[in-house]
Amino acid sequence: MMKQVLLSVLFFVLLSAGQLLAHPGIGIVSDSRGNIFFTDLKHVWKQTPGGEKSIAVRDVHTHELYMDGQDNLYGEHLWYDRELTDKWWHYTWVLQRDGRLVKTESTEGFPHNYSCQRDSLGNMYLVESGDTSVFYKVDLKGNKTRIASGVFPGVKLIHSTPAGGIYFADREDLYKISDDGTFLLIAAGLAIGDIGTILTDNKHSIFGIWTDTKENIYAAVYSDKCIKRISGNGEVTIVYTSSPGFSPTGGMFDKNGNMWVLETGAMGTRVVRAVPESASSLYVYLNNNGITIAIGFIVMLSGFSICKIAFRNRMKPEGRKGDIV
Repeated sequence: MMKQVLLSVLFFVLLSAGQLLAHPGIGIVSDSRGNIFFTDLKHVWKQTPGGEKSIAVRDVHTHELYMDGQDNLYGEHLWYDRELTDKWWHYTWVLQRDGRLVKTESTEGFPHNYSCQRDSLGNMYLVESGDTSVFYKVDLKGNKTRIASGVFPGVKLIHSTPAGGIYFADREDLYKISDDGTFLLIAAGLAIGDIGTILTDNKHSIFGIWTDTKENIYAAVYSDKCIKRISGNGEVTIVYTSSPGFSPTGGMFDKNGNMWVLETGAMGTRVVRAVPESASSLYVYLNNNGITIAIGFIVMLSGFSICKIAFRNRMKPEGRKGDIV
């Protein structure tokens, strides 16, 4: 029995380690019809307003997604060719509103001049990470302009607003690039939890970043298993906490103002509508796992009742006729 338990624990540890190495996706967007699209790094999924799920784009490894004003969905596919070239390759794609999928030619290497972070005019924003990170803007004609650079060795992902504002996380801290190219510290020590292991470090503490119509900033703080909101005056508030077994990697607001969260965990990737943190953690957990919890609770009660009856029968003494037992 002990051996089986240890093997089960080892399995879940290795599964979690594999997820850390896989670098979960942050891509979650919605169209004008209320459909939600998200990535699990294997496919891009579509979830209708009624909750029905289907594969929108099959067999694409894309970390981010972008939806333009005409409901065209953009992404990429990145893979490693072990058999022939022993190199990384990629192509970009767009799923048009009418359902037609258009792909570019496969190209060796990473997509250095392509990004799903865009403003309302379609300009792309990207970062070349290193000891010094360099931030660029790429216009519709493909012209690449350097907008800022700084010593930020932990930058992996950025977020651009419709107006062209740029936010990024450098390990545990959140920054904004001002219009003049200077860096503004929005929240220091936003990520408190430590996920540093032999497999990864705190450069993955914060994943997706997004904003609402009031320019509040939201960050999926993976290490803390929650969504944190940073208001205009710098106040940090936890507005959502993931249920056990999951951590947030991305999020967005739909046209009705509902916040949707992309989460990943040992059981895979999922999308949930966020419950305000003002509700209890138990309510958050039940809201996301209601059916599972209900079934588990029934099974637990049934098992307890059976054990109770069996134990009582076992402990009941052998009586003789007329004895009070």
